[in-house]
Amino acid sequence: MMEVDSPDLNVDAALVPDLNLNPNSPLIDPVIEDDTNIEEDENDIDDSAFEELLQPPSQEKKKIKTLSNDEYSNIYDMLLQKSDDGKLNYGVLKTVASHFKVSESTVRCIWKRDLGRISEIRRHSNAIKPFLKDENKRSRLQFCISMLDGGNIPHDPISIGMYNIFHIDEKWFYMMKKSENYYLLTDEEDPMRACKSKNFIGKVMFLVAIARPRLDAQGNELFYGKIGVFPFVTHELAERTSFNKAAGTLETKPITSVRKDVIRPYLIEKVLPAIKAKWPREDSSHPIFIQQDNARTHIDKNDDEFCRAAAQDGFDIRLLCQPPNSPDLNVLDLGFFSAIQS
Repeated sequence: MMEVDSPDLNVDAALVPDLNLNPNSPLIDPVIEDDTNIEEDENDIDDSAFEELLQPPSQEKKKIKTLSNDEYSNIYDMLLQKSDDGKLNYGVLKTVASHFKVSESTVRCIWKRDLGRISEIRRHSNAIKPFLKDENKRSRLQFCISMLDGGNIPHDPISIGMYNIFHIDEKWFYMMKKSENYYLLTDEEDPMRACKSKNFIGKVMFLVAIARPRLDAQGNELFYGKIGVFPFVTHELAERTSFNKAAGTLETKPITSVRKDVIRPYLIEKVLPAIKAKWPREDSSHPIFIQQDNARTHIDKNDDEFCRAAAQDGFDIRLLCQPPNSPDLNVLDLGFFSAIQS
């Protein structure tokens, strides 16, 4: 059998620590004199200290990024560019948020808040109104009151039908526009338009007369209200032969200066015959008013030549002047000219 060496139990005494500690050593707790100190020490311990020990180590709080006005606008502009009819496709919020280094919830709040403001914005077209003095305002008010039915004042005021009032006015129309849009077939050629100078395109003044259409009880049209559009032109013979025409060719030229001596024959020879031809015969005995503005080129409402021509054939046609600086009281200036010129 093999012999096992026994350990050496002779240990040096200098290497053994002295367990008899000195009472004055700082390692020994001070003597507790009474029990009250124990209670006070227990009360001084805060329970939150134990909770902090039980909780996991706290992470650093993320700093909230404050957006400037420019960043706010840039985020919303990018959202508008990537939106489709006010809707955001999948992944847009994440893309915008990563681009500006903000959270998706921030981007979503910006989109919802500003999208709600869009419904609060409304479109408004504002045209420049004529400057009205106090006298103009009074005349406008008197004119509007004259269009009320006297039998219903003051309890239930309503306006008259105004079926017997014709509106007339003049307007310049250019013979062509600088730019036009055409819809052509594939085999059609592009139209060729040319003039001497696009800054001096020829124009013609027209006299327009319309009234309110009239219908019977069954809805059938009795009077459609369109009297006519009359151009201020003259017909002259060409004096010389040119590249475009020979001498003696009848030419149509616009009247560039329209005055009373031009307006009068147009009313007597064109407007009055057109009204008499189209007006219902059963109402020919009732007064008919032709409303015009207060332009200096217009004739007076008591013009002798006009009154004699207007009283012929059993008609009672009179001139009526609208208040000054009131183009909105004429349906032609109010919108008819814009409609036919567009």
